[in-house]
Amino acid sequence: MTTKLITICAVLAIPSLCTAAETESQYIGYNPPSRPLAKDGYNLWVRGDALYWRATEDNLIYAYTNHNPSDSTNRTIKSIDPSWDWGFRLGAGYAIPRDNWDLAFYWTHQNASAESHADGNIAPVWWLATYSAYLPEITSANGHWTPELNQLDLSLGRDYYVGTWLTLRPNVGLRSTWIDQAIHVRYKTPTEDARIHLKNNFWGFGFLGGLDTKWLITKDWHLFANGSYAIVYGNFDIGFNGHLDNNHFININNDFHAGRSILDLQAGFEWAHTFFKERIAFVFRAGYEYHLYPAQNQLPLPTGNDTFSNSFTSLDGDLAYQGLFVSGQFDF
Repeated sequence: MTTKLITICAVLAIPSLCTAAETESQYIGYNPPSRPLAKDGYNLWVRGDALYWRATEDNLIYAYTNHNPSDSTNRTIKSIDPSWDWGFRLGAGYAIPRDNWDLAFYWTHQNASAESHADGNIAPVWWLATYSAYLPEITSANGHWTPELNQLDLSLGRDYYVGTWLTLRPNVGLRSTWIDQAIHVRYKTPTEDARIHLKNNFWGFGFLGGLDTKWLITKDWHLFANGSYAIVYGNFDIGFNGHLDNNHFININNDFHAGRSILDLQAGFEWAHTFFKERIAFVFRAGYEYHLYPAQNQLPLPTGNDTFSNSFTSLDGDLAYQGLFVSGQFDF
């Protein structure tokens, strides 16, 4: 059909027919782009997300309750309870005119806080056996966890139609991640007060790849589902510091390099509409997302004595963020 149009156009020299032929021939064996939304603009967009996430991590145990010194087989584990906290994500992008590839940049931040308290006959977790005589009858324990996430993503992708009701955006890029965790544990007896301060800080940099999908229900209303996977190489800075009353009794530091993976999933709905003869566009999104950071908990757990050769082991707990988000985007 396209070849016939081009031939007729060449013979008859009809402008409208030539334009139709050139347009149709442009997309032979080619997926038409779905961006930019705003026409005759600067091909730019900015975006802001409000995040309401719950941070959880394996092995945040700080005490055993129902402790009976004569029967160590009957105990209840107390872990720091996760909480819901607000965060944000800021983004900006540029649709490259040549072939409609686009660059996207995001900064994600959340500073969470979780706390748990226990009373009764308590056995400590973050304590050394040699010092157990100094805490003979622990009556209360408190654990406080503050993870802080900062993440930068830069991706290159192309948003295009597959058929008339589905768009895909495969993308590749770079990711840098900072995860700073602090845990404060306090054990109290009628006469003693012990405080343990732990840090588990990680920074990593690596590669990112993903696929964004969108189903068009109507012209303005869409469903979307996105996924990405990152591999980063970075550094852990681990610390274990303890005080009994005003006396410092232990200080352990560990610094090492390691590789880690990160999994991101997101799904929801969006409303997108253009205004002023399609010169600007607004996009509203809302949905659920999940982010997994395997083996982020590298804190050194005491294993029963205070000889540095064999008294500590890494917890190797996974860190996860999951929750809701709402987003507003302006294309111009």
